[in-house]
Amino acid sequence: MASKTSLMGLPVELQALIVEHLSSKKDLKAVCLTCKELKAVAVPVLYHTVVFVINGNVTIDDDVNLFLAANHDELRYVRTLVIDDTEQEYDSGDGSALCRLLEVLPADCLETFQ
Repeated sequence: MASKTSLMGLPVELQALIVEHLSSKKDLKAVCLTCKELKAVAVPVLYHTVVFVINGNVTIDDDVNLFLAANHDELRYVRTLVIDDTEQEYDSGDGSALCRLLEVLPADCLETFQ
């Protein structure tokens, strides 16, 4: 009979490869909430790509301010930053929140900004 191997019994490198295949932010968040060890593996994947979707309900400044209020430690994992304005024309407000986000990101961390 084959022995059972749990995710926690695998090397961190294999855990990371498995977590990278999770496509939904909801699933990645759930993995982060299971234990400290899996959170350490999942957070870099969860924050690799940050997308702000522009819609009529809030301005980009509102979204960015909420993101900055909660996520300073995770900013070091952001590699792709996207502002999705396909639903509505981009209204930056005064743009100060977006400028602040770009200022607090670690130097040279962004691979893509669109």
